[in-house]
Amino acid sequence: MILEDVFTLLAHGELQNLSMAKGGGIIEEKQPVIVTHINDALMRLYSRFVIKENELLLECYENVTQYHLKIEHTKSQGDLLQYIIDTEENPFIEDVIKVLGVTSNYRGPAAINDPDVCWNIRTPQPQMVQVPSPIAGESLSVTYQASHPVLHVDDMCEAEVELPPVLMKALTSYVAGKIYGDMNGQENMVKSQEQMSVFEGICAEAIDRDLVNTSSSSTNTKFHQRGWV
Repeated sequence: MILEDVFTLLAHGELQNLSMAKGGGIIEEKQPVIVTHINDALMRLYSRFVIKENELLLECYENVTQYHLKIEHTKSQGDLLQYIIDTEENPFIEDVIKVLGVTSNYRGPAAINDPDVCWNIRTPQPQMVQVPSPIAGESLSVTYQASHPVLHVDDMCEAEVELPPVLMKALTSYVAGKIYGDMNGQENMVKSQEQMSVFEGICAEAIDRDLVNTSSSSTNTKFHQRGWV
């Protein structure tokens, strides 16, 4: 589904009684605020559910124990110590929500935040991994819960909204809740609360019934692709 389709869903659904919904779409001057709320909804959903997994590769340095998963440390775009191995054709986009797993080409899979295990990786911050006793030349494959790419109104006819169908109603309800919450009046506040309740109810049902399956990128193959295993 593209971004324009989400506008259509909102115009025919939760926002149909508002002046911003006309002709089966959202009027142009209101589209930027709608996109802002859609991005917010996607971040909340991608944080609550592991909807997408990605992988990156880290090159360890002997005296560096903390590795920040930021663009400034990439091979393709970085201007600081460059330990994230990416390319201009496939750049790291700084989409880490949470580190899920780490595998070393020397030491194998690591435990995460388990001090009782010898080969243990800590994550003091969501976008940082702390490596005890790093080995020069060691490479780490880091699997992580990824966020949705940020959407822009200028790309509404092309930008893909990557969301399981079961959560699309949660997204539109969240956006409507934010829109009504920004409006004056007790009636609008009640509508905002109702829409947010729908959002929470759909999320709870998806968890209870295990309705959201994680989609993985081409991960855990990079060691093989680069000849490290």
